[in-house]
Amino acid sequence: MSQVSEEFHQNKLREFKLYWQERGQERNNWNTSFIDYIRREWAKEQSSNKGLPFSITSDWVPSEDVYDILELSDISKESSLKYLSEFILYWKENGSAFSTWNSKFIEHVKRRHLGNQRIDNEENKKHIEPGKYSKDFSSRKGDSSWASEIKFE
Repeated sequence: MSQVSEEFHQNKLREFKLYWQERGQERNNWNTSFIDYIRREWAKEQSSNKGLPFSITSDWVPSEDVYDILELSDISKESSLKYLSEFILYWKENGSAFSTWNSKFIEHVKRRHLGNQRIDNEENKKHIEPGKYSKDFSSRKGDSSWASEIKFE
């Protein structure tokens, strides 16, 4: 039903048996485990990079599923696309290879989007921006009023 070739299925069956024989583990669901294994391996085989890690390219674009997931966090596709260029630039210069670029992009967008929301929040700006001191440095340096509640024995 999934159009897995007979040759692929037979090769993976040998791998599967060898792996589990070496582990020596007993199970009562070998058929289900094998089917799950074949599905995962076949999906990797059908993907353009065969499931192997690859370096990001300038023309990389996230899958549509990424935008659906970001929508669940109230981040629109339009908002998330603002971060795509910087994401690609960073990882191109970094040179790392991953097979999980979509997940990495989701993490990046969430981190950047939430960071921008915090900065935009007027209440948080009070804690980010430097304030003004009511006393000069010498007075502040000599102030030990903060320690009056501490009892030294």
